[in-house]
Amino acid sequence: MSSNNSQNPRGPALNAAPDKASGKSGIPASLVLKIVVALCAVLAVAYFAVLKDSGTPAPGTTASEPGPGALPAPPPPPEGVDEPIATVNGRPVSRKNYNEMLGMSQSQQALSGQEGDGAEAEPSMDLRLGVLDSLISLNLAIQKAYELGFGPGKEEIDDGIGEVMGNYGNPDEIENVLKTFGTDIETVRAQVADSLAIRSWRDTAFIKEALATDEEAKAFYDANMEEARHPEQVRAIQIMLPVPLNNGQEDGQARERVRARAEAIYKEALDGANFEELMERNMDQTTRAAIGSGQMGWINRGESGFNELEEVIFNLKPGEIGGPVESQFSYHIVKVVERRDAGVMSFEELKSDIMEYLLAVKTDQLFLKTISDYRQEAEVEIFDEAMAAEWPAYLEKQKTLAAAPRDAPAVPERPAD
Repeated sequence: MSSNNSQNPRGPALNAAPDKASGKSGIPASLVLKIVVALCAVLAVAYFAVLKDSGTPAPGTTASEPGPGALPAPPPPPEGVDEPIATVNGRPVSRKNYNEMLGMSQSQQALSGQEGDGAEAEPSMDLRLGVLDSLISLNLAIQKAYELGFGPGKEEIDDGIGEVMGNYGNPDEIENVLKTFGTDIETVRAQVADSLAIRSWRDTAFIKEALATDEEAKAFYDANMEEARHPEQVRAIQIMLPVPLNNGQEDGQARERVRARAEAIYKEALDGANFEELMERNMDQTTRAAIGSGQMGWINRGESGFNELEEVIFNLKPGEIGGPVESQFSYHIVKVVERRDAGVMSFEELKSDIMEYLLAVKTDQLFLKTISDYRQEAEVEIFDEAMAAEWPAYLEKQKTLAAAPRDAPAVPERPAD
């Protein structure tokens, strides 16, 4: 069971890294994950990823120093292999990356009803220029990150590669995956290095100026107190046993075997077996990863979307165990850890979340303003004649939009911990 608005141990608080959309390009931040999966950390991902990533150091902590020496920016591609669509201070902006990001952005807009009928329709000039604008900012951010000494060391890059490739088993499998997406490990290393450089710059250079004061946090709480209200809540943990499928089809006998296994585990738990040990022993790594290692977090009454399991959970006291509960694809055994009556969370309960949220917002603002300032001095050359002709008008339009007054951002709910 999953409840995306209820699994916060401190209640429906604030999102420390808000999922934003670029007002300039119309590219939603939710597209970031799709780009990562589809392009294996294509350069376009890095810029948006740092705005959504939760890698910002916590308030009061000291960020690590940049890696030893800045790695050089990746060399331009061989002539004819990937002709640039533009250059920024002489550095090429990949046409291949542009086309891939444009296609994904177009599909995303089509799905949301904003543009055309999908990737086959002709993209609007605004969308084309928005994607190019984002890649230009990305390219410039990479340049500045290295110039300022935030290039990662080899060990950091190796760790980053491990994160990107952690879901794949052996080198052959990794190589096959990369071939599928038309890339190789050296290209991915360069892209990961760029992403780490930008992240290190963002998370290190602006943190002191971005830290919120207690007064700012309290003012934010007072202005958004309604967001601190929550219904009756239960915090629970679970053991989930998926029913295996054979070529996408369920085997009735397999379901019966899983049900019998769930009954046996439930009996063990009732007989006093340590529930956490049962969780560790009876769920494989894939299942644990899919459900947050069994931590269900805080569940709001009436909002889980899984009525059968919710009915069981809200009838248990802390320490009690329920189940097995059958769902379409699995069986669930649950243990309630804590209960909380409906009410309003105090400022002190939410203060750390608010400080974290304000830190992320202010850091993003400072980072983007810095990039915008660098853009004023950057030398940009666009090789697509149609876009080059529209570029000056597009930039004027963005200046007008940036100068327009904006409503305060809505307070997002904090995701599951």
